[in-house]
Amino acid sequence: MPQQSFQRKWQFRDDVSKNLGKNTIKAGVDYIWEQALGGYFKFDTPVEVDFSVDPSTLGSTPAAVAAAFASTPGLVNDIVFSTGNPATNVPGGTKQLGLYFQDDWKPTRRLVLNLGVRYDRDFNMVEGNTISTSRTYQELKAASVYNTSLLPFVNKIASDDTHDFSPRVGFAYDLTGKGTDVIRGGYGLYYGDIYQNIPIFMEQQHNDYIYQSYEYDLGDGQVLPGVNTTVDNFTYTTANINNLLSNLPAASKTLEAGSTGYYIDPNYKNPVTEEFNAGWAHSINEFSSLEVDYVHVLSLHENKTRLINPTLPVVTNGVTDYTSNYRPLTAAFQAAGVPVLANVRDESSIGRSRYDGVSFDYKQRLSHRFSVNASYTLSWANGYDEAPYHSYAKDPYKQLNSQDWGPNPNDERHHVTISGLVKLPFGFDFAPILQYGSAHPYDITSPSDYIHYGNTSAYRGVLVPVNDQKNYTYALTSGLTSAQLRQAYFEGTLTTAKWDDLRGDPIFNLDTRLAKNIKLKKEGLNLQLIAQAFDLTNRANYGNDYGKTISTSSTSNYLHPTGWVNPSNAITPRALTGEFGFRLSF
Repeated sequence: MPQQSFQRKWQFRDDVSKNLGKNTIKAGVDYIWEQALGGYFKFDTPVEVDFSVDPSTLGSTPAAVAAAFASTPGLVNDIVFSTGNPATNVPGGTKQLGLYFQDDWKPTRRLVLNLGVRYDRDFNMVEGNTISTSRTYQELKAASVYNTSLLPFVNKIASDDTHDFSPRVGFAYDLTGKGTDVIRGGYGLYYGDIYQNIPIFMEQQHNDYIYQSYEYDLGDGQVLPGVNTTVDNFTYTTANINNLLSNLPAASKTLEAGSTGYYIDPNYKNPVTEEFNAGWAHSINEFSSLEVDYVHVLSLHENKTRLINPTLPVVTNGVTDYTSNYRPLTAAFQAAGVPVLANVRDESSIGRSRYDGVSFDYKQRLSHRFSVNASYTLSWANGYDEAPYHSYAKDPYKQLNSQDWGPNPNDERHHVTISGLVKLPFGFDFAPILQYGSAHPYDITSPSDYIHYGNTSAYRGVLVPVNDQKNYTYALTSGLTSAQLRQAYFEGTLTTAKWDDLRGDPIFNLDTRLAKNIKLKKEGLNLQLIAQAFDLTNRANYGNDYGKTISTSSTSNYLHPTGWVNPSNAITPRALTGEFGFRLSF
């Protein structure tokens, strides 16, 4: 999230409804005008250093690790830093218009239909008025003369969607006419809008003085400022870091060679979800009911960040050198006479995710001094990444790679919740609540970018044999060099591990509350004494908060818990705690 955000917003909203016999007509309008929308987003300041090895493998003491870094070149994988003005403020502001019409129609005593449509229109949300002056667009436009693969990116500029019509339909039908059995269902489209963290980096490169990142990678041949060497020969010492910090480039009005370019894809579209639900509600008696519901959600046009200028192995006369790198757009930038960029990140809307779930709910209102709510959900949540924006494919040439499709971090196959209230003798109320969730998945990462596409550490694929895809530490135990691992990937004998292929611990939590109501003599005055216990079984709920970077070291946290989890559907305390209190009502 931005370190600072500001907005000045005006909003007009009105909803009207009218009953016309068997129809209830509803309509509304929602208009938002944000005169100011901006802030600033800073990162890699002053400098970020990523290592090609796990530092814990270099020595058993801090002094030994520091000595290894100081004496061994090649232990640094990349160095990234940023300069310039990080502030943003969308020129002209943004506007959003929403209109809807709905008819709740009851054609018979037992059937209700809900028919509606909504229209959403954004104005300047993708910031099309800043793209043409963004330095990345200007460079891509100039380079497209010499590299025609860039033409699809610059032949037009991204613009806001104008056809976001979303129909909705729903129904409820009383099977018996007595209200004891009702089936229901619905279908609809639901449009969102672009998350403002997506165009913010492109907008920064529209500023007079540009906020830009510089990236120096192992094998790219770029000379680091202040130390006069490449990353390949750089040793991590205090003196070298100080020399680097003292010689960072000054803020510039043009993109510098080696900086990162940001761009909004010309075909960018608003995210949309397709939702379907069906259910049955059954009244068992006047005190209890049972409900069964199925929900399907397909999310389309989710954000993915495409690297369109990754580092590739050099090919000379048909022979591939996996120890050397080049970027495919370098020659075009040079021919156009513009600064040679490193990474170029194209924000596109090609991602997707899916959720399917079936829930069973039993409810019993207070009867015979006892009430209970019990629910069980069986669900699947899958997608290409956990990030709501800036989701990267591990291989930029395989954007919708099946290896990157898997369960989302909040995927929970089984979830059970049971709560109740028991009216005990002598005015005591006992209210327990139990929650159980099956283990959530987590992804693993590689300590080195063996494929050398230039992905950041969070998106480095863990290389595994195609025929042994659970062998996650293969890159560390095979004895192959980095170049040999890279070659094996390009030749197809290695692949990246499946996304979110491991699971953490199940979540279990039991809380309880005991209360005693005392009616005082004064009319309307009640004193309630309360005792509460949380995590009654004193279970450590680690969830999927596990060490994710592969390692063979016995001292690493790989595959070991590193913290506790608080999933969105359960607030789980970390240890047994108790509270005592009172409430006076009058």
